Amino acid sequence: MQHESMRFTIPILFSSQLLLFLRALGRLSRRLCDKMQWDRLCVVCEEYVTNFFKYGRQGRLQRYCWFRIEIKGKQIRCLFSDAGKRFNPIEHIGKSPGLRLITQLLDHHYRWQHNRNYFYIKMVT
Repeated sequence: MQHESMRFTIPILFSSQLLLFLRALGRLSRRLCDKMQWDRLCVVCEEYVTNFFKYGRQGRLQRYCWFRIEIKGKQIRCLFSDAGKRFNPIEHIGKSPGLRLITQLLDHHYRWQHNRNYFYIKMVT
């Protein structure tokens, strides 16, 4: 059996843009995961983007972050990257209910490389 595969990379210019994109993509992905799993992924993505627009771009020229989502078989992987100030969400879990939510719901890891934040999340459906 061949697995379906989709991959998208988009710049996020404002936080509501990501939700609109994920809602549209959610209609396509219903065959790959149930609504509850997809909603969980959307909440985590929204939290990351909200934090970027609130804190990550302060004093920086970059006004957007990049979002990539790849759906392959039963696995959904997302990558956020930005040139905002260095911020490892995993180190700040105790300070933010939203960050606790991210780390409790999905597999994740963070990397700082070439003056960019990279935050990866993965969900197996």
